[in-house]
Amino acid sequence: MNQPPCTPNNTAHIWAKSPLPGENTGQTLTEHTWQVLSRLHDFAALRSDLPQKVGQPRLWQILFWAAFLHDFGKTAQGFQKSLRRSAGASQRGATRRWNYRHEALSLAFLPWLEADFSAGERVFLAAAIVTHHKDLAELEKYLEPEGESLPLMLSELHPRDVNALHGWLTECSPAWLDALQAYPLGISLPAFAAPGALATPAQIRRSLRGVQKLHREWEELLYDSPNPLAEADVPRLGILLRGLLVQADHLASSGFGSPPALHIRAEEMLQAANIPEEGLRSHQREAALTEGSAMLSAPTGSGKTEAALLWAARQNPPRLFYTLPYQASMNAMYDRLQTIFPGKVGLLHGRAALSLYQRLMEQEYSAEDAAKTARTLRNQAGLSYFPVRVFSPYQMLKVAFQLKGYEALLADFHHAAFIFDEIHAYEPKRLALILETMRFLREHYAARFFVMSATLPKPVREMLQETLQTYANLGASPQTYAQFRRHELRLLDGDLLDEPHLEQIVR
Repeated sequence: MNQPPCTPNNTAHIWAKSPLPGENTGQTLTEHTWQVLSRLHDFAALRSDLPQKVGQPRLWQILFWAAFLHDFGKTAQGFQKSLRRSAGASQRGATRRWNYRHEALSLAFLPWLEADFSAGERVFLAAAIVTHHKDLAELEKYLEPEGESLPLMLSELHPRDVNALHGWLTECSPAWLDALQAYPLGISLPAFAAPGALATPAQIRRSLRGVQKLHREWEELLYDSPNPLAEADVPRLGILLRGLLVQADHLASSGFGSPPALHIRAEEMLQAANIPEEGLRSHQREAALTEGSAMLSAPTGSGKTEAALLWAARQNPPRLFYTLPYQASMNAMYDRLQTIFPGKVGLLHGRAALSLYQRLMEQEYSAEDAAKTARTLRNQAGLSYFPVRVFSPYQMLKVAFQLKGYEALLADFHHAAFIFDEIHAYEPKRLALILETMRFLREHYAARFFVMSATLPKPVREMLQETLQTYANLGASPQTYAQFRRHELRLLDGDLLDEPHLEQIVR
């Protein structure tokens, strides 16, 4: 459903986004919020049991209402004026910006619904709202007791608009919950306070201090703990909340709509790959029956990829990531998986846009359309749109180094399945980083791994065993190895440079 089932009164003039090129009106706050909640519902449907698995039964309740309020601060008159000034700004030169953060002002609306949330849940609500754009460090000026920013922002909320937002919550949210099938996910209507119950500057600062404490706990956990990967799920939950809301917000802003669902069925996969079930080799059959992580050793050309996909079908994951070391092999695997999962595969590497552009040009696209479509496909892959993604393990290392957007990546890695091909190809330091990231995702995000190789050196195998802990050890049969033996070695007595040997080599 692209449009909300209930449109609130007196809110059409409140924009969330400035107009697109060639348009005169921006996207309204209600339209954007509906799209964010719709994308959040898509993510919740992927992992409906996530609240129980992370130990927060009201996870979707917290996220839904955080998403509902996350942009309410954009109602400020100064922010609305800046959106309207930005329309056509390219013709008029630079335009004056609104020098405040709407996320901080959105916290002013928390008292409308926080009576139904515990003290700990209120911190999560505030954390998801106030960090959905910027890191908390960039909002510290709003913590100053004598600062003027919060009072000035609150003064920009017109009573008419405040009443309109409150009417939106009370009158339309029941219909929105119904349309989004939110009740089965544990999302319910809170008891709304009166419209005049906006937070004071002191109350907003108190909310910010709670979020600040949560983030400090995470930093202490990460940098000071002797075993940072095994403790304190409370701050980790805050990171998950931010990641899910950022994912929903960015995907909603992109206008791409609902991401396609991933249904890996063994029968359909074999049919797409043109492999009869009776023709499966023993290691492929074993993979199809394996639950949890696995390691496979099998010769090149013996169907390791099919074995990995049969394993993935058994896991029934919300997301599947196929990792390879080289761009050429990633491009080839992208083409291969597109035939099995058409329209559901994303490609992520440094030259992905160029690779996609070249493929589109081969399909008789015009250069302009090919460039535009390639950029769209690359952006979709980066926005967690595609349920199957081909990338290098270095994309995963963004999590280890906490690069921008790592929280959204972590949210997407929850309960995902990873296929690692040619893992022996990495130099030792990078391999160590990859293995530790795998360990972290296995321990805290229930990720499962299928590691396969034709050649797996003993030291690498031992490190993988330590990383995976519990796994199935799969291997091709002796008959398969004999069938795919590609090299023959003949040893001759004597010196390589003996004249008879040289003559034989020449012949």
